[in-house]
Amino acid sequence: MEPLDIIALTHLPFVGAGSYREQASVQQASLDALTWYTQQTGVSAYDLRMRLVGPAPWWLDRAPPGDAAATVAALQARGFGAVHFSPNRCAPRRLPSSLVVHPGALGLEDGQGQLLFAYDAVRFLAVMTLDQEQGSERVEQVVINKHKRGGPTVVEISRHGYERTQLRALRVFLADGPPGYQFMQGAFAAPSLPARTSRERVDGLLALLRARCPGAWIDERLALQPRKRSSFLALQPRGKGQRDSISSNSSENDLAACALALAFAQGQLPEQTLLPDPGSL
Repeated sequence: MEPLDIIALTHLPFVGAGSYREQASVQQASLDALTWYTQQTGVSAYDLRMRLVGPAPWWLDRAPPGDAAATVAALQARGFGAVHFSPNRCAPRRLPSSLVVHPGALGLEDGQGQLLFAYDAVRFLAVMTLDQEQGSERVEQVVINKHKRGGPTVVEISRHGYERTQLRALRVFLADGPPGYQFMQGAFAAPSLPARTSRERVDGLLALLRARCPGAWIDERLALQPRKRSSFLALQPRGKGQRDSISSNSSENDLAACALALAFAQGQLPEQTLLPDPGSL
């Protein structure tokens, strides 16, 4: 079976400044384009409206690559920012769990001095908030009664725990596009960066790349407005009498960051949605 691409909208035609009359005419063009889409796909206006809730990017549909490309071209012709891509491209490149990074002269290096990527190859930086909830259950065998004749009466008692964490992450996309590298809070060391905590370490790496990657744009929307958790993963018990579950927005962040990076590479993102604030380190 041919894999399906994701079709994503990255912005609506109704963007930018202007008089209220100009804005009204552009907004009408947006409504006309959305009406065209509902007519082409059979998606109801209500369902389409629900898909456009929250900040961009918005997931519109899945389709074979050829059909997705045709739909995206038609949307772009009507003023939308739209991209299509395979979800298989979205997971970040794997990095060692004990990664140590150093700022080299030409690029970011690992603990052995090997170049991870060159500064001039960085094109798009996505700052994200990873939101995770973990529920745990511990099952204990408790004896509640002992009989002189026969065995004891044993019941299972469950003890439940709950923990929510929010972690900072930085996704680095290079000139060759997704998947890029991801640096997550608590998952790497950077002895040469001025940081007291794992959160400051991520921000320090962002400041470093902001200063040394003149061709890169910074997008912080996934940190300021974290994606909703919609995926659920049931983990196998780690040991006898232990059951855990995790709900995370990691996959949503992966998809959103890739859609934004592709849109930027194609020159689609409105400038006001980006934060190219050059700094110094």
